[in-house]
Amino acid sequence: MAKKKRIYITPERKERIIKEILQNDSNIKFLARKYQITAKTLSKWRSDYYKAEKERELVKPEQHFVEVQVRKDIKKSHVKKVELLLDNHSCSIEGRLNSEQLIKLLQILEEASC
Repeated sequence: MAKKKRIYITPERKERIIKEILQNDSNIKFLARKYQITAKTLSKWRSDYYKAEKERELVKPEQHFVEVQVRKDIKKSHVKKVELLLDNHSCSIEGRLNSEQLIKLLQILEEASC
């Protein structure tokens, strides 16, 4: 039995084929014949695509921001933990922090920012 010759598939063509695979869960065997690629390869491409999509979702979690205003006329309360995420940096402070300490912390961070 003669070995099939490998064909080169450009990234653009591969992307078009993957999009066609994903459309309405197209028939892999039909597309394999159409593009002269094994069904196993097309199944792997589809699987790799889904894995990459799942990883993208994990890397980009939704971020929610809440504006905090501290008024002087309210009673003092204490925070147990403060966690700040800035770009690729994070800062976590644990302990009993009151609103005045939080304000000082924010002022220090603002002064230190570039």
